[in-house]
Amino acid sequence: MQHETKMENQSWLKKLARRLGPGHIVNLCFIVVLLFSTLLTWREVVVLEDAYISSQRNHLENVANALDKHLQYNVDKLIFLRNGMREALVAPLDFTSLRNAVTEFEQHRDEHAWQIELNRRRTLPVNGVSDALVSEGNLLSRENESLDNEITAALEVGYLLRLAHNSSSMVEQAVYVSRAGFYVSTLPTLFTRNVPTRYYGYVTQPLVYRPFTTRKSSPRGTLVHFATGTRQQY
Repeated sequence: MQHETKMENQSWLKKLARRLGPGHIVNLCFIVVLLFSTLLTWREVVVLEDAYISSQRNHLENVANALDKHLQYNVDKLIFLRNGMREALVAPLDFTSLRNAVTEFEQHRDEHAWQIELNRRRTLPVNGVSDALVSEGNLLSRENESLDNEITAALEVGYLLRLAHNSSSMVEQAVYVSRAGFYVSTLPTLFTRNVPTRYYGYVTQPLVYRPFTTRKSSPRGTLVHFATGTRQQY
């Protein structure tokens, strides 16, 4: 009985060997290798995709952190400038040059456009428009008891703006815009004739104009960092 079974197995193996020639064995091996290669390639693609996603996520997190740091730095700088402006409004420095600046303002306030500067190398000039142009704006006014202090404070904050402004930062410019018809900006106004255009360009921007219309007691001015969208007002 065992002999018959052995004979049958040998006969089956011979038949299989006749059907599976060398060519069939090569094809079978090729199919097996192809399947395993496909599986390995798919696995490698999955691993690379996960690594790429992780790398992009880390890159985005780094960019977001850098933007947050820049924004926080600009906000902190604005707070510093705001506090300096507040102190200058409450207790202006009793310098002869600042008192002379107030006198010069009284002399030029009727002119269509004017500039007051103490020292171009040390501070930024105050650029302003005439009383007539101010009176044309419903939200603009020079009827304020602290106007003289605001003029001297603007000159003081111009010194701080010059020190704090960094051309390598993301901020295009920092500017203090007053409802009394003048402004101080890190972006210089080369020609006096351009002052009215620049001033009304500032006060009509949403960052500057809207605070004046959304509060019952409008602030005297707004300190803005353009390009970052941050502002401080008082």
